[in-house]
Amino acid sequence: MKSPLITQNLTKRFGFRSGGRAALNSLSLEIAPGRVVGLLGRNGAGKSTLLHTACGLILPTTGSCTTLGRPCAELDAPELSQIGFMPQEPAFLAWMTVRQQLDFTATFYATWDRAREPRLLGDLELDPTRKIAQLSVGDQQKLGLILAVCHHPQLLLLDEPMSALDPIVRTRLMAFVVDLIREDASTILLSSHILADVEKIVDWVVVLDRGELALNSALDDVQET
Repeated sequence: MKSPLITQNLTKRFGFRSGGRAALNSLSLEIAPGRVVGLLGRNGAGKSTLLHTACGLILPTTGSCTTLGRPCAELDAPELSQIGFMPQEPAFLAWMTVRQQLDFTATFYATWDRAREPRLLGDLELDPTRKIAQLSVGDQQKLGLILAVCHHPQLLLLDEPMSALDPIVRTRLMAFVVDLIREDASTILLSSHILADVEKIVDWVVVLDRGELALNSALDDVQET
């Protein structure tokens, strides 16, 4: 199988003064298929920029990013239908209920799994009749996760998925991700600034520091050092 995500000298700059600030700086990285990767680094290290670039929402300034075999700027329906993305701050149609948002999103995916919805709603204690405008930040993150996985993506990108969740729900989320790994055999990139949040489920660790690759190693090797 081809690597689902490859970057070569990927640089992304924001702003125009002095060439702009580099959120990613000559990043070369290859993620093996089926791997569960903890993408770690302090706030501002470039984690979110990398995930947004991988799904084509941000384009490289220089270098390249290839997702599911295609340059990120050229991603189309065949690739996008195989990507699940949960941003740190999901954006929804606030006037909809949770149920309406699920139904709306499902229309874009031929592989949407209706049977998975109620299980996840129950596991994450999310009421489908509530309006999105009334949801807490944590509940919006729960909805973002459900929307990211109900079409059985080949590549799942989770940007700080636990940042607004309480410890009990974090435990449930971790259990769900373990089930997802078993069911879908997806490649997963899960960003966090705390290794302890993800070490129970990841098998590989990538650490970014000021947009550069600081570590790219198996979790077992990291724990032995």
